Amino acid sequence: MALNKNLKSLRTFTEEIITKLYQPNLLLFENTNFISNRTKDSLNLIRLLGAIECLAVEQRSTDSFNKGLEVNSVNVLKVKELSKQLLASTVKIVHLEYLLGRGKGWLWKGKRISIHQLEAFLVWYLYNKITI
Repeated sequence: MALNKNLKSLRTFTEEIITKLYQPNLLLFENTNFISNRTKDSLNLIRLLGAIECLAVEQRSTDSFNKGLEVNSVNVLKVKELSKQLLASTVKIVHLEYLLGRGKGWLWKGKRISIHQLEAFLVWYLYNKITI
């Protein structure tokens, strides 16, 4: 019973915060079904992804829901594969480079980016590559 209530409030939170406050036209996320150890945080992440995926179902089934919202995802394994290819220099993306050494790392147009920013960019890149 408590789990159902938590999932329902997570879905409501997701709908209200993401779709009503920010009003995006695309909700793109990296999906996974892998849980290495069932911690509270990893299970909450899976629940959040499920709530986000429900937005797409809800959007198709009602007239009142945010009709301009496209919900889509890219599998985490595709992101990891592309990241490895970039590190091995078998794939190149314009303006994205990796510099070896202390204080170096990933650069986008000459500016340092975090690994999280890189992964978010790769999700967007793969999504655009698939939908073109």
